[in-house]
Order: sequence, then C-alpha cells, then structure tokens
Amino acid sequence: MISDEFNDGTIASADFGAKLKGDPQLYFVPANDKARGALKQMMRETVAAFDHLETDWEALDISEDYGEARRIFALRTSEFMADIAPFYDVGALPELNNLPQRLPGLEAYFAVFRDDQGRKAVGVKRATQFKATLGSEGKLLRLGQDTLTLIDEKVVRLDQTFDAIVTNQHVFILAPKRLELLGNYSAKVAATAEEKIQAIHDTVAFLDLSRIKDKIKTHPRMARLAASVAQRPDLAHTERDFVIEEAQLQGVTLKEVNGRLLCNVAHEMRLLEILDRRRYHVKLTPAAPEPFRATGRQRVTPQ
Repeated sequence: MISDEFNDGTIASADFGAKLKGDPQLYFVPANDKARGALKQMMRETVAAFDHLETDWEALDISEDYGEARRIFALRTSEFMADIAPFYDVGALPELNNLPQRLPGLEAYFAVFRDDQGRKAVGVKRATQFKATLGSEGKLLRLGQDTLTLIDEKVVRLDQTFDAIVTNQHVFILAPKRLELLGNYSAKVAATAEEKIQAIHDTVAFLDLSRIKDKIKTHPRMARLAASVAQRPDLAHTERDFVIEEAQLQGVTLKEVNGRLLCNVAHEMRLLEILDRRRYHVKLTPAAPEPFRATGRQRVTPQ
C-alpha cells in the first residue's frame, strides 16, 4: 500500500521537524546533509519493517489489544488521526530556536520526505529514545582507532524506524501503542462515547443500550468497544436471533423491556464484546460449544 503513494527508493529530499509537549505549533529543525541522509535511511528501514511483516494490511481497530507487530493503517481523515494528520499538512514552519534548551520538552520528531515524483510522506516518531541520550552528556564515548574519547557535547540518537508513515491518504502504523499516546486516542474515545452508544442504540433497534450510555464516559474499555462497534459498516444488519443465541452461549442475561432487549448490568461489557466480535464459540466435539473472549484478533480471508 505504501508504494502506491510514495517511493522510498527515490527520496529526493528530507526535512527534520519537532513537536514540543503542550505546544500545537510544529517546528523546523535545520539538519546537515549527513543528518538528512540518516533520516532517509530511517524512512527506508521503516518501509522495510512493514515489508518484512507477514500479515495482511488491516484497518486500525480502536478496541484491539495489539501485541505482535502487524501491518496497520488508518485513513488520514479518521477521527482518531486528528492529532497525527497535521504532521502531513505542514507548510513553512518556524525554526526551533535554542535547541539544546528546548529539546527536553520534545514530544515527537518527524521528517518530511518527497520522492522523485514530488509525492510527500512524513515519518513520525514519539521522542522516547531520542530524548534519553540528552542526559548522557559527559558519559558517552567516541571509539577511535586506538582510544576512547569522551564526547562533551549534547547528543541525541535517531531511532531505527518511525512509529508511523503519513501519506496523502493514509497513516501506516508500525508502532500502534506509541502512536496511540501521540494521537490521544483515549481522549477522543471518551469525548464521543455517548454519541457512539446512541448510534448503536438507534441502529440496532432491538437492543436497549440507554443504561450503558449513562455510564460509558467512566468506563474506558466499554467506550473503546462502542467506538469500534459504531463504525462497523454492517451494524444495521445485526440480527436479533443471532445476538440472543450468542448471548446465551456467553452467559449474558437479556430480558425484553418495552420491545427492546436489556442486558443484566453485570453483563454489559460482554454484550458490547459480542457486538464487537470479541466473544465467540467453537464446537469441534460432541460436548457443548466452548465460549471464548478475544482482546486481540486478526480477521482472516479464507483461501
């Protein structure tokens, strides 16, 4: 997918930038040719890291517990990419002055690349390791031919790969947990939690989720499940009998109130997990079906 929007083999230019914590302004940081060359290599390493993964590309799932590295993408216009998209939209930026004094407040760094067709891609990295070396002044050594020499200057260290690559259409996510912190997903989920539950309630007309709506802002996990369920394109096709069947297998108690199914308070999380396809059962023996819960999952395509 990345190669459709950017060619990392023909990078024509690279510019370095910085984002300071608590400051919405992005800054340009001057870099010499060797530094820009290192940034280009970092971009190539990031693309290579995606290429080495054996998973198919999958859309970001806000309720997923990502473990092993996977090929993940999101639309740049996604509501969850609102804090990431500006890295791509940068134009002329002010220069970051007093660099040594301001770098301790660095939240992220980024590099703007253009290929030989003029197409832009931006590598974004949360500045954890980058800042870690700032406190090592006077403790780092340069290895010479026969001697070790103390480095007195302040130094920083580039990472091997970016956390994400932002293109015109997509955000390709290599490190989902770090990008989640940079993208402030939790705040976005909490801000729209009631709206998402209401959307599910209105779309799945046989379920009563009003009680969940009253409390969801204080339940982050339920809020994430609601955000994931609400964006399902097939939500309107949810069938009552199938939900009742799976609820019974998962021990979810439902009762009909005013024409809608209301679940037991203790089972509200389970119900949302069913709707999010995180509760399922398997029957491979004559015994009763075995119920399972999946916080991490990957959708597969039958061959």
